[in-house]
Amino acid sequence: MLINNDYEILIDNSTFVDFKGVKKDFKDKYLEIILEDNNNIICSYDHIFIAGNKNIIASNLKPDISYLSTLNGDFTVKKVIKHNKPIVLYDIVESSIDYKYIANNIISHNCSFLGSGDNFIAEEYLIRIDENEVKIPIRQEYTDLNMWIWEDPIPGEEYLMALDASPGHGEDNSTLNMLKINTIIEEKIITKNGISKKHKIRRHKVEQVAEYYGKLTPQMLAEIAYQYGKRYNNAYAVVDITGGYGVQTIEKLIEFGYDDIHYAEVTHKPSRDRLHGYVKKGQKKMPDGNIIQVDLIPGFFIGNNRPSVLLELQRAIHLEDIIIHSVRTLSELKTFITVAGNRVADHKRTFHDDSIMGLAIGLYVLNFELDRYNVNKEATKKMLDAMVNINDKDYMKKRELNEKNNLKLKHTPPKNINNPDLNLYLSNAWLFEGLNKK
Repeated sequence: MLINNDYEILIDNSTFVDFKGVKKDFKDKYLEIILEDNNNIICSYDHIFIAGNKNIIASNLKPDISYLSTLNGDFTVKKVIKHNKPIVLYDIVESSIDYKYIANNIISHNCSFLGSGDNFIAEEYLIRIDENEVKIPIRQEYTDLNMWIWEDPIPGEEYLMALDASPGHGEDNSTLNMLKINTIIEEKIITKNGISKKHKIRRHKVEQVAEYYGKLTPQMLAEIAYQYGKRYNNAYAVVDITGGYGVQTIEKLIEFGYDDIHYAEVTHKPSRDRLHGYVKKGQKKMPDGNIIQVDLIPGFFIGNNRPSVLLELQRAIHLEDIIIHSVRTLSELKTFITVAGNRVADHKRTFHDDSIMGLAIGLYVLNFELDRYNVNKEATKKMLDAMVNINDKDYMKKRELNEKNNLKLKHTPPKNINNPDLNLYLSNAWLFEGLNKK
């Protein structure tokens, strides 16, 4: 790396700031990006640009669909040209304010942090969270007092509940993050085919209003999630199934009759096979605008999305699109460092990132996946009706008796789901004793 002591660099607010130096990278292929205003730039496939207030990776840019922010406004991407030959590229290292700078009039994100070994969230943002956002909870609940509450549910508000399950022993913790959603509609002027038009852009700001952090099995995490999800206006549940433990949480939530669960297209075969019985028919919006039919299963599998998931968390923290009240989450952020390769960032050895990953996945689903998938709600209703039938105790007893006698039984679906004999959650309510204990 070439160390810099003499120059400053132009950043996105048209001021010049110091930077540490320039790093030279050898790449075996590269992209040439041309915008509607004919500004162009050569970059790596994983280079990060700014589109409005969000990060976008160069390889995800789509001609005539994607746009980039420049010094002169937002312009549509006209061409993305792939060059499959080696090239030497240069990147700015550690500009003093944020990680955004101007190159060929285009606002870019400083990619050098991906391999720097520094904190993934810069110190200035950690200080802001520590001084302005972290609060003492108004209450501590559940039997172990690890459910922290900063704000009680408000009628009419929308909430998202992000769940990250662990085995309930060892080093990892199970986490639940309850996020209050504030949706903002912003107008931006985007130029396409030489014509500038106003476009309405939806933006979400979220606030951490409750958090569980402790040693719980996946099934026990589902019990807490059911109780608090219902309390917080049937919060939309996003469950990480990457490590396999979240699958058990989802199965238990569905048994309890909790139906506000995020469904996604998951390519991981073991997860698909395990949750095959809960498949929904849905629609997926393709980059070209076409809609296709897809099979969706409950849960979120991070897979190759890890860089995008973590960069979305970073963007949200930088722009104060997420307010973090938990000192436990802040402690994880202080030991969450950037690493080389596709993982982008990871916790230091002997430290944890359980709450971080839950928050990051919740944000990613809120800002990207909810627009991508359109789920058939009628299929959900049929599935839940079938589950209630299966959980009818009287029916199951009669079925067992008739099977012994080799008789066929005609089943009439139960009419009253509030009958404790017909609802698995109500008939097992003893499991939830102590959830409100202070």
